[in-house]
Amino acid sequence: MPRYEMPDDISEKSEYANKEPEYENKSIMLTDEGKKVIILNYQKEKGLYAVINVYEPGVHSPAYRISPDKLRKIEEEKSEHIPTSEEVLALFEKLVGEAKYEEVRKLEDEKGLYLWDIKIVQEDGSVEYSYIRKGNYKEKRIAGGSPLETAIHITYFDNEGIPISGHSVVKFIDGKWKDTP
Repeated sequence: MPRYEMPDDISEKSEYANKEPEYENKSIMLTDEGKKVIILNYQKEKGLYAVINVYEPGVHSPAYRISPDKLRKIEEEKSEHIPTSEEVLALFEKLVGEAKYEEVRKLEDEKGLYLWDIKIVQEDGSVEYSYIRKGNYKEKRIAGGSPLETAIHITYFDNEGIPISGHSVVKFIDGKWKDTP
């Protein structure tokens, strides 16, 4: 996304000053006036978002600040499939093969499964597979906070439980699991 210059900022603090942002940068929202905007950033000390109006692809307004209560989410045009526990379990079993594993944690919300960690204990440490659904989990204090993609990651730990390496294994893209190099 290109950089946008903000005019001299003379905006007043909103009631959201010093609160964490509700929406992520690059989110496309509607203003209470029905204008489509893209969030550029959030100024925490004033509780205001920097946004630009989007008229059509490539045509937009200068950047300006707006209070969170003047924004609302655009309803999803199509419902995105969220993998079920059964689908994730089948993928875990494919990834670990015959290895015995234990569940570390499994978390769900109103949309379904959003985090599931399993662990395989080995002689020289352990391996952890971690499923996370894309979304904003900062308020739930989840490491990674706001993943942009649903994925399964692998992390290798030494005998003292210290992570030594890791990477993404698969990502859920366009309704299908795709291996990540």
